[in-house]
Amino acid sequence: MAAVAFREGVPVAVQAGVEAALEAAGLLDAWVSASEGITLPGHDTRAEAALAATVTGPSLLDVLRPEDDIPVPAVTVTRLLTGIAYGTTLPSGHPAAISAEGAWRLAPATGTWSKPEPAFIGVLAQQRARQRRIAELTGLLEEKDTALAGLEDQLHELGARAARLEADLSARPDHRELDERRRDLDRAEEKVAANDEVVRDATGHLGRCERRVADALRTLSSRAAEHGLPTDRDRLRDLAAAVDGFRDHADSWVDACPRQPAPLSGTGGPPPTRTGPDAPRTRAREAAAAETKAAGAAARLEAVESTVGEDYRMVLARVDETRAELVRCRAEVRRAGELLVELEGRIGELNATSAQDVERREQAVAARDSAAHQFRHLCQAG
Repeated sequence: MAAVAFREGVPVAVQAGVEAALEAAGLLDAWVSASEGITLPGHDTRAEAALAATVTGPSLLDVLRPEDDIPVPAVTVTRLLTGIAYGTTLPSGHPAAISAEGAWRLAPATGTWSKPEPAFIGVLAQQRARQRRIAELTGLLEEKDTALAGLEDQLHELGARAARLEADLSARPDHRELDERRRDLDRAEEKVAANDEVVRDATGHLGRCERRVADALRTLSSRAAEHGLPTDRDRLRDLAAAVDGFRDHADSWVDACPRQPAPLSGTGGPPPTRTGPDAPRTRAREAAAAETKAAGAAARLEAVESTVGEDYRMVLARVDETRAELVRCRAEVRRAGELLVELEGRIGELNATSAQDVERREQAVAARDSAAHQFRHLCQAG
Protein backbone atom coordinates (compact mmCIF):
# COMPACT_ATOMS: atom_id res chain seq x y z
CA MET A 1 0.00 0.00 0.00
CA ALA A 2 1.40 3.41 -1.02
CA ALA A 3 2.09 5.71 1.91
CA VAL A 4 2.55 8.97 -0.08
CA ALA A 5 0.84 10.87 -2.88
CA PHE A 6 1.81 13.83 -5.06
CA ARG A 7 0.55 17.22 -4.09
CA GLU A 8 -1.91 19.08 -6.25
CA GLY A 9 -0.41 20.94 -9.19
CA VAL A 10 2.77 18.88 -9.55
CA PRO A 11 3.39 18.38 -13.30
CA VAL A 12 3.23 14.84 -14.66
CA ALA A 13 6.82 15.05 -15.91
CA VAL A 14 8.02 15.98 -12.41
CA GLN A 15 5.93 13.14 -10.95
CA ALA A 16 7.53 10.67 -13.40
CA GLY A 17 11.06 11.92 -12.61
CA VAL A 18 10.57 11.79 -8.84
CA GLU A 19 9.03 8.31 -8.97
CA ALA A 20 11.81 7.07 -11.26
CA ALA A 21 14.49 8.43 -8.86
CA LEU A 22 12.80 6.89 -5.79
CA GLU A 23 12.40 3.55 -7.60
CA ALA A 24 16.02 3.52 -8.75
CA ALA A 25 17.26 4.41 -5.24
CA GLY A 26 15.17 1.61 -3.70
CA LEU A 27 13.01 3.98 -1.61
CA LEU A 28 9.78 3.58 -3.62
CA ASP A 29 8.92 0.16 -2.19
CA ALA A 30 10.83 0.42 1.11
CA TRP A 31 8.97 -0.63 4.25
CA VAL A 32 8.05 2.11 6.79
CA SER A 33 7.06 1.09 10.31
CA ALA A 34 5.64 3.06 13.21
CA SER A 35 8.02 1.59 15.77
CA GLU A 36 11.74 0.93 15.61
CA GLY A 37 13.41 -2.45 15.85
CA ILE A 38 10.91 -4.46 13.79
CA THR A 39 12.64 -7.27 11.89
CA LEU A 40 11.20 -8.24 8.52
CA PRO A 41 11.21 -11.91 7.46
CA GLY A 42 13.49 -12.69 4.54
CA HIS A 43 15.42 -10.04 2.60
CA ASP A 44 13.81 -6.65 1.96
CA THR A 45 14.35 -2.85 2.20
CA ARG A 46 13.33 -0.62 5.15
CA ALA A 47 13.29 3.17 5.53
CA GLU A 48 14.25 4.27 9.09
CA ALA A 49 12.58 7.60 9.90
CA ALA A 50 14.71 8.01 13.04
CA LEU A 51 17.88 8.16 10.95
CA ALA A 52 16.55 10.84 8.58
CA ALA A 53 18.16 14.26 9.02
CA THR A 54 15.87 17.20 8.32
CA VAL A 55 16.82 19.17 5.19
CA THR A 56 17.45 22.91 5.46
CA GLY A 57 15.71 23.88 2.25
CA PRO A 58 13.40 22.25 -0.23
CA SER A 59 12.61 18.60 0.48
CA LEU A 60 10.35 15.90 -0.94
CA LEU A 61 7.62 17.22 1.32
CA ASP A 62 7.27 20.02 -1.25
CA VAL A 63 6.00 17.60 -3.93
CA LEU A 64 4.81 14.62 -1.84
CA ARG A 65 2.45 14.30 1.11
CA PRO A 66 1.36 11.42 3.36
CA GLU A 67 -1.67 9.48 2.17
CA ASP A 68 -4.86 9.45 4.20
CA ASP A 69 -5.89 6.41 6.21
CA ILE A 70 -2.52 4.67 6.19
CA PRO A 71 -1.44 2.30 8.99
CA VAL A 72 1.77 4.30 9.53
CA PRO A 73 1.57 7.59 11.40
CA ALA A 74 1.70 10.61 9.12
CA VAL A 75 4.42 12.11 11.32
CA THR A 76 6.75 9.21 10.47
CA VAL A 77 6.13 9.64 6.73
CA THR A 78 6.55 13.43 7.00
CA ARG A 79 9.88 13.00 8.81
CA LEU A 80 11.12 10.69 6.03
CA LEU A 81 10.06 13.19 3.34
CA THR A 82 11.74 16.13 5.12
CA GLY A 83 14.95 14.03 5.41
CA ILE A 84 15.41 13.91 1.61
CA ALA A 85 16.49 17.03 -0.24
CA TYR A 86 14.64 18.00 -3.46
CA GLY A 87 15.34 20.30 -6.38
CA THR A 88 14.93 20.74 -10.10
CA THR A 89 18.45 19.45 -10.38
CA LEU A 90 20.12 17.20 -7.87
CA PRO A 91 20.84 19.38 -4.81
CA SER A 92 24.11 19.14 -2.95
CA GLY A 93 25.00 19.38 0.73
CA HIS A 94 22.73 16.57 1.93
CA PRO A 95 23.39 12.80 1.90
CA ALA A 96 19.89 11.96 0.58
CA ALA A 97 18.57 13.92 -2.40
CA ILE A 98 16.09 13.54 -5.28
CA SER A 99 15.72 15.78 -8.35
CA ALA A 100 12.77 16.39 -10.63
CA GLU A 101 14.84 15.06 -13.57
CA GLY A 102 15.15 11.54 -12.06
CA ALA A 103 18.57 11.88 -10.38
CA TRP A 104 19.15 10.52 -6.87
CA ARG A 105 21.82 10.23 -4.20
CA LEU A 106 22.05 8.13 -1.04
CA ALA A 107 25.26 8.89 0.79
CA PRO A 108 28.08 7.97 -1.67
CA ALA A 109 25.68 6.21 -4.13
CA THR A 110 24.15 8.25 -6.92
CA GLY A 111 22.39 7.63 -10.23
CA THR A 112 19.61 8.61 -12.66
CA TRP A 113 16.59 7.04 -14.26
CA SER A 114 13.47 8.10 -16.18
CA LYS A 115 9.89 6.98 -16.76
CA PRO A 116 7.23 8.22 -19.20
CA GLU A 117 4.65 8.64 -16.42
CA PRO A 118 4.17 7.73 -12.74
CA ALA A 119 2.72 4.31 -12.02
CA PHE A 120 2.84 3.74 -8.26
CA ILE A 121 2.52 7.07 -6.36
CA GLY A 122 -1.02 8.39 -6.19
CA VAL A 123 -4.43 6.82 -6.70
CA LEU A 124 -4.75 8.01 -10.31
CA ALA A 125 -1.29 6.71 -11.18
CA GLN A 126 -2.09 3.39 -9.54
CA GLN A 127 -5.38 3.20 -11.42
CA ARG A 128 -3.63 3.96 -14.70
CA ALA A 129 -0.96 1.40 -13.92
CA ARG A 130 -3.65 -1.09 -12.94
CA GLN A 131 -5.55 -0.49 -16.19
CA ARG A 132 -2.34 -0.74 -18.18
CA ARG A 133 -1.44 -3.96 -16.41
CA ILE A 134 -4.95 -5.29 -16.95
CA ALA A 135 -4.64 -4.44 -20.67
CA GLU A 136 -1.26 -6.15 -20.81
CA LEU A 137 -2.62 -9.20 -19.02
CA THR A 138 -5.70 -9.20 -21.28
CA GLY A 139 -3.48 -9.09 -24.35
CA LEU A 140 -1.35 -11.83 -22.85
CA LEU A 141 -4.46 -13.90 -22.16
CA GLU A 142 -5.61 -13.36 -25.75
CA GLU A 143 -2.20 -14.47 -27.00
CA LYS A 144 -2.38 -17.51 -24.76
CA ASP A 145 -5.91 -18.27 -25.98
CA THR A 146 -4.71 -17.97 -29.57
CA ALA A 147 -1.76 -20.21 -28.76
CA LEU A 148 -4.10 -22.70 -27.07
CA ALA A 149 -6.38 -22.66 -30.12
CA GLY A 150 -3.36 -23.28 -32.35
CA LEU A 151 -2.24 -26.08 -30.05
CA GLU A 152 -5.72 -27.59 -30.18
CA ASP A 153 -5.61 -27.46 -33.99
CA GLN A 154 -2.19 -29.06 -33.92
CA LEU A 155 -3.55 -31.65 -31.50
CA HIS A 156 -6.42 -32.44 -33.88
CA GLU A 157 -3.98 -32.59 -36.80
CA LEU A 158 -1.69 -34.88 -34.84
CA GLY A 159 -4.69 -37.05 -34.01
CA ALA A 160 -5.61 -37.24 -37.69
CA ARG A 161 -1.99 -38.02 -38.59
CA ALA A 162 -1.90 -40.70 -35.92
CA ALA A 163 -5.09 -42.20 -37.39
CA ARG A 164 -3.60 -42.11 -40.89
CA LEU A 165 -0.38 -43.66 -39.64
CA GLU A 166 -2.35 -46.36 -37.89
CA ALA A 167 -4.27 -47.01 -41.11
CA ASP A 168 -1.01 -47.09 -43.09
CA LEU A 169 0.50 -49.41 -40.52
CA SER A 170 -2.47 -51.77 -40.72
CA ALA A 171 -2.48 -51.59 -44.55
CA ARG A 172 1.24 -52.18 -45.02
CA PRO A 173 1.99 -55.10 -47.38
CA ASP A 174 3.20 -58.45 -46.16
CA HIS A 175 6.85 -59.17 -46.85
CA ARG A 176 6.12 -62.87 -47.36
CA GLU A 177 4.47 -62.21 -50.72
CA LEU A 178 7.48 -60.15 -51.85
CA ASP A 179 9.84 -62.91 -50.72
CA GLU A 180 7.76 -65.50 -52.61
CA ARG A 181 7.84 -63.34 -55.76
CA ARG A 182 11.61 -62.96 -55.39
CA ARG A 183 12.02 -66.73 -55.08
CA ASP A 184 9.80 -67.22 -58.17
CA LEU A 185 11.97 -64.75 -60.05
CA ASP A 186 15.14 -66.58 -59.00
CA ARG A 187 13.69 -69.90 -60.12
CA ALA A 188 12.60 -68.39 -63.45
CA GLU A 189 16.06 -66.92 -63.99
CA GLU A 190 17.62 -70.32 -63.25
CA LYS A 191 15.27 -71.96 -65.78
CA VAL A 192 16.12 -69.29 -68.35
CA ALA A 193 19.83 -69.88 -67.77
CA ALA A 194 19.38 -73.66 -68.16
CA ASN A 195 17.31 -73.22 -71.31
CA ASP A 196 19.88 -70.81 -72.69
CA GLU A 197 22.49 -73.50 -72.18
CA VAL A 198 20.29 -76.01 -74.03
CA VAL A 199 19.74 -73.51 -76.83
CA ARG A 200 23.48 -72.91 -77.10
CA ASP A 201 24.11 -76.67 -77.29
CA ALA A 202 21.39 -77.09 -79.92
CA THR A 203 22.74 -74.15 -81.87
CA GLY A 204 26.22 -75.67 -81.80
CA HIS A 205 24.86 -79.06 -82.91
CA LEU A 206 22.90 -77.35 -85.69
CA GLY A 207 26.04 -75.54 -86.82
CA ARG A 208 27.98 -78.82 -86.91
CA CYS A 209 25.18 -80.48 -88.88
CA GLU A 210 25.08 -77.57 -91.32
CA ARG A 211 28.85 -77.83 -91.81
CA ARG A 212 28.54 -81.59 -92.46
CA VAL A 213 25.73 -80.94 -94.94
CA ALA A 214 27.83 -78.30 -96.67
CA ASP A 215 30.78 -80.74 -96.83
CA ALA A 216 28.50 -83.46 -98.25
CA LEU A 217 27.13 -81.05 -100.84
CA ARG A 218 30.65 -80.03 -101.85
CA THR A 219 31.68 -83.69 -102.13
CA LEU A 220 28.57 -84.43 -104.20
CA SER A 221 29.24 -81.46 -106.47
CA SER A 222 32.90 -82.40 -106.96
CA ARG A 223 32.08 -86.02 -107.75
CA ALA A 224 29.29 -85.01 -110.11
CA ALA A 225 31.65 -82.61 -111.89
CA GLU A 226 34.37 -85.28 -112.02
CA HIS A 227 32.10 -87.84 -113.68
CA GLY A 228 29.93 -85.39 -115.62
CA LEU A 229 26.77 -86.35 -113.73
CA PRO A 230 23.93 -84.14 -112.47
CA THR A 231 23.44 -83.45 -108.73
CA ASP A 232 19.66 -83.23 -108.83
CA ARG A 233 17.88 -86.28 -107.43
CA ASP A 234 15.28 -86.49 -110.24
CA ARG A 235 17.91 -86.26 -112.96
CA LEU A 236 20.01 -88.88 -111.18
CA ARG A 237 16.96 -91.11 -111.00
CA ASP A 238 16.32 -90.62 -114.74
CA LEU A 239 20.00 -91.34 -115.46
CA ALA A 240 19.88 -94.52 -113.38
CA ALA A 241 16.76 -95.64 -115.27
CA ALA A 242 18.46 -94.88 -118.60
CA VAL A 243 21.59 -96.81 -117.52
CA ASP A 244 19.44 -99.76 -116.43
CA GLY A 245 17.65 -99.70 -119.80
CA PHE A 246 20.97 -99.51 -121.60
CA ARG A 247 22.25 -102.47 -119.61
CA ASP A 248 19.16 -104.51 -120.47
CA HIS A 249 19.43 -103.68 -124.16
CA ALA A 250 23.17 -104.40 -124.17
CA ASP A 251 22.61 -107.76 -122.45
CA SER A 252 19.89 -108.62 -124.93
CA TRP A 253 22.09 -107.60 -127.84
CA VAL A 254 25.08 -109.55 -126.53
CA ASP A 255 22.89 -112.58 -126.02
CA ALA A 256 21.45 -112.32 -129.52
CA CYS A 257 24.66 -111.63 -131.43
CA PRO A 258 26.29 -115.15 -131.32
CA ARG A 259 23.09 -116.92 -132.46
CA GLN A 260 22.37 -114.72 -135.47
CA PRO A 261 24.46 -115.43 -138.64
CA ALA A 262 26.15 -112.52 -140.24
CA PRO A 263 24.59 -111.35 -143.50
CA LEU A 264 26.63 -112.01 -146.61
CA SER A 265 25.33 -109.11 -148.52
CA GLY A 266 24.48 -105.60 -147.78
CA THR A 267 20.77 -106.15 -148.61
CA GLY A 268 20.01 -107.67 -145.24
CA GLY A 269 17.92 -110.45 -146.87
CA PRO A 270 18.49 -114.22 -146.73
CA PRO A 271 21.67 -115.42 -148.39
CA PRO A 272 21.29 -116.77 -151.86
CA THR A 273 21.23 -120.54 -152.24
CA ARG A 274 24.02 -121.88 -154.27
CA THR A 275 24.07 -125.28 -155.91
CA GLY A 276 26.77 -127.11 -157.55
CA PRO A 277 29.93 -128.93 -156.63
CA ASP A 278 31.48 -125.77 -154.98
CA ALA A 279 28.49 -125.04 -152.67
CA PRO A 280 29.77 -126.92 -149.60
CA ARG A 281 33.19 -125.34 -149.87
CA THR A 282 31.62 -121.93 -150.31
CA ARG A 283 29.37 -122.45 -147.31
CA ALA A 284 32.31 -123.55 -145.22
CA ARG A 285 34.27 -120.44 -146.15
CA GLU A 286 31.26 -118.23 -145.38
CA ALA A 287 30.70 -120.01 -142.05
CA ALA A 288 34.36 -119.59 -141.09
CA ALA A 289 34.26 -115.89 -142.02
CA ALA A 290 31.05 -115.37 -140.08
CA GLU A 291 32.45 -117.19 -137.06
CA THR A 292 35.62 -115.10 -137.19
CA LYS A 293 33.56 -111.91 -137.47
CA ALA A 294 31.29 -112.96 -134.60
CA ALA A 295 34.25 -113.82 -132.39
CA GLY A 296 35.77 -110.39 -133.02
CA ALA A 297 32.45 -108.68 -132.34
CA ALA A 298 32.02 -110.70 -129.15
CA ALA A 299 35.54 -109.79 -128.05
CA ARG A 300 34.94 -106.11 -128.74
CA LEU A 301 31.57 -106.29 -126.94
CA GLU A 302 33.13 -108.01 -123.95
CA ALA A 303 35.91 -105.42 -123.82
CA VAL A 304 33.46 -102.55 -124.16
CA GLU A 305 31.07 -104.10 -121.63
CA SER A 306 33.89 -104.74 -119.16
CA THR A 307 35.15 -101.19 -119.50
CA VAL A 308 31.77 -99.50 -119.51
CA GLY A 309 30.42 -101.75 -116.79
CA GLU A 310 33.34 -100.96 -114.51
CA ASP A 311 32.84 -97.19 -114.83
CA TYR A 312 29.11 -97.59 -114.54
CA ARG A 313 29.34 -99.71 -111.39
CA MET A 314 31.82 -97.27 -109.88
CA VAL A 315 29.55 -94.35 -110.73
CA LEU A 316 26.53 -96.20 -109.37
CA ALA A 317 28.39 -97.05 -106.18
CA ARG A 318 29.49 -93.45 -105.74
CA VAL A 319 25.99 -92.22 -106.59
CA ASP A 320 24.48 -94.62 -104.03
CA GLU A 321 27.01 -93.52 -101.41
CA THR A 322 26.36 -89.87 -102.19
CA ARG A 323 22.60 -90.45 -102.19
CA ALA A 324 22.78 -92.23 -98.82
CA GLU A 325 24.97 -89.42 -97.45
CA LEU A 326 22.55 -86.85 -98.84
CA VAL A 327 19.56 -88.66 -97.30
CA ARG A 328 21.35 -88.88 -93.96
CA CYS A 329 22.35 -85.20 -94.08
CA ARG A 330 18.82 -84.15 -95.00
CA ALA A 331 17.47 -86.27 -92.17
CA GLU A 332 19.90 -84.59 -89.79
CA VAL A 333 18.96 -81.18 -91.21
CA ARG A 334 15.28 -82.00 -90.72
CA ARG A 335 15.87 -83.16 -87.16
CA ALA A 336 17.98 -80.09 -86.49
CA GLY A 337 15.24 -77.86 -87.96
CA GLU A 338 12.61 -79.56 -85.81
CA LEU A 339 14.84 -79.17 -82.76
CA LEU A 340 15.43 -75.53 -83.68
CA VAL A 341 11.69 -74.91 -84.05
CA GLU A 342 11.07 -76.61 -80.72
CA LEU A 343 13.83 -74.58 -79.11
CA GLU A 344 12.46 -71.36 -80.63
CA GLY A 345 9.03 -72.20 -79.20
CA ARG A 346 10.61 -72.94 -75.85
CA ILE A 347 12.57 -69.69 -76.05
CA GLY A 348 9.33 -67.83 -76.82
CA GLU A 349 7.66 -69.43 -73.82
CA LEU A 350 10.63 -68.61 -71.62
CA ASN A 351 10.69 -65.03 -72.92
CA ALA A 352 6.98 -64.69 -72.12
CA THR A 353 7.56 -66.21 -68.68
CA SER A 354 10.55 -63.93 -68.17
CA ALA A 355 8.47 -60.89 -69.19
CA GLN A 356 5.74 -61.93 -66.74
CA ASP A 357 8.37 -62.45 -64.04
CA VAL A 358 9.89 -59.06 -64.79
CA GLU A 359 6.44 -57.45 -64.55
CA ARG A 360 5.74 -59.23 -61.29
CA ARG A 361 9.18 -58.24 -60.03
CA GLU A 362 8.53 -54.60 -60.96
CA GLN A 363 5.20 -54.75 -59.14
CA ALA A 364 6.89 -56.29 -56.11
CA VAL A 365 9.66 -53.65 -56.22
CA ALA A 366 7.02 -50.90 -56.49
CA ALA A 367 5.16 -52.38 -53.51
CA ARG A 368 8.42 -52.64 -51.59
CA ASP A 369 9.37 -49.02 -52.43
CA SER A 370 5.91 -47.83 -51.39
CA ALA A 371 6.17 -49.73 -48.12
CA ALA A 372 9.67 -48.37 -47.55
CA HIS A 373 8.45 -44.83 -48.30
CA GLN A 374 5.59 -45.27 -45.84
CA PHE A 375 8.02 -46.70 -43.27
CA ARG A 376 10.40 -43.74 -43.71
CA HIS A 377 7.42 -41.40 -43.43
CA LEU A 378 6.43 -43.13 -40.19
CA CYS A 379 9.98 -42.85 -38.89
CA GLN A 380 10.13 -39.13 -39.77
CA ALA A 381 6.77 -38.58 -38.10
CA GLY A 382 8.11 -40.18 -34.93
